[in-house]
Amino acid sequence: MTMLELYGHIYDFFTSMTWWQLKPDTNLVVSVQPHPLGPAAAGQAGGQGPAARNDEGNLAVVYIPDGGM
Repeated sequence: MTMLELYGHIYDFFTSMTWWQLKPDTNLVVSVQPHPLGPAAAGQAGGQGPAARNDEGNLAVVYIPDGGM
């Protein structure tokens, strides 16, 4: 996969939704279980996944940096 193909996924992600309507929502993610093969399993600290949702509640995005479950 070339670098442009990787950026194409990001482009598709952001052009497929009204991302500017999203607002941070700390209540959307209660906890994140680290992926068994991720850095947290190797003794590194795991983190909370940042989340955002629109006012209507029909669009949400959750980012889990280490590939949690």
